[in-house]
Amino acid sequence: MLSEPRTVTFRSEIVHIPVTQAPERLRAAFSELCRRCGYENFIRTTVGARIERPSGEGEGTGRVVFSSDRIEVFEDDAQISVHEYVARLQSVLEVAVSALGIPVFLVQQTTLRTIATPLANPGGEQFIGRRLFRVAADDLEALGRPVRLFGVRLVFPSRSAEEPSYDVRVETYARDPKSLYIENQGVFKVPIAPADLRVAGERVQATAEFISEKICPFLSHLDEGEA
Repeated sequence: MLSEPRTVTFRSEIVHIPVTQAPERLRAAFSELCRRCGYENFIRTTVGARIERPSGEGEGTGRVVFSSDRIEVFEDDAQISVHEYVARLQSVLEVAVSALGIPVFLVQQTTLRTIATPLANPGGEQFIGRRLFRVAADDLEALGRPVRLFGVRLVFPSRSAEEPSYDVRVETYARDPKSLYIENQGVFKVPIAPADLRVAGERVQATAEFISEKICPFLSHLDEGEA
């Protein structure tokens, strides 16, 4: 079976009706997010602004990007839980509604990148190459070069307008070949009204749960013995 999955990257991109933001509104949003979420740097861009929290000891890097038609909330090398990221995302959207006057959010795309380790197989490379693909070491010799990374992509299309689609990648983790890198990108096409911003967080939770409740059990079932 797999070890407990650990999410290392969160990214949500939420599309809204195009707006042109005055610098003072963006500054007001920055001030409020500094108070709520600990962001420090403000950089004006041609279509909005980028707000950053530099990486500190024991912390990852965070940023919020306001563009003319979307908002990105990103955490990399994250030392936070899904629950903490959801709270941060909701704060950003609340500020976007109050300080920037965004009337509705149209589409949400959330990507989570998670690390887990096969416990029965000696590493991610052997697990994917020999357990998942059933590729023998002798077969790889025909390539003439050593193969260090293996991967597979699984696409789950939506079956209705209300259901999200998921695009999953499972690869050998380059930083630690003993582990697997599992990425899930969820696309949600039902609009979110300002009065119902909790939905954005619920979608992050759903994206995380698809990894922990669907993908990880599927992979754990395959990791039942050495290849």
